[in-house]
Amino acid sequence: RLLQDAEYSINTENDFTCVRVNGKSEYANLARTLEATVFSNELEDSPEAVKNDYSPHDDDSQFLLVLDITKSMPVGTMRIITPSEKGFMVLNEIEGFPHSNDTDTNVPFSTEDFYKDYGVDSEKTWEVGTIAVLPQNRRTSQINLHIAAEPPEDKAAQRM
Repeated sequence: RLLQDAEYSINTENDFTCVRVNGKSEYANLARTLEATVFSNELEDSPEAVKNDYSPHDDDSQFLLVLDITKSMPVGTMRIITPSEKGFMVLNEIEGFPHSNDTDTNVPFSTEDFYKDYGVDSEKTWEVGTIAVLPQNRRTSQINLHIAAEPPEDKAAQRM
């Protein structure tokens, strides 16, 4: 059913496919569960800690979810955090930390200064929040995920 309802999918013409899942979708729980499983096992983060860290961004997330079609199972996911009033995780985490600039070596980091100093448009920026792949699916020659170009503007807006 997920493949039928998917907003956008990449069929790699083998046993795996990649679908884009909106963070508000019921299917996003597949990606979140895989994410929590990998982080719990690999980083020893509790599922609750993973949920606490990432759930504030659930509504602003898109997941690229890789599925093993032969087993009807997810094998990997990437969380993309899109612009929102909550900001981006990495920038929020370092807000206020000292860093160096051209004239001072102990300046508090500011998200606003970051956007201004580096010419970053926060409305056109996405953050890769997580990448998680189940251990049994790492370093296998069978996964052949293609990076696809963004769909044309008119269709991209319809899919988001």
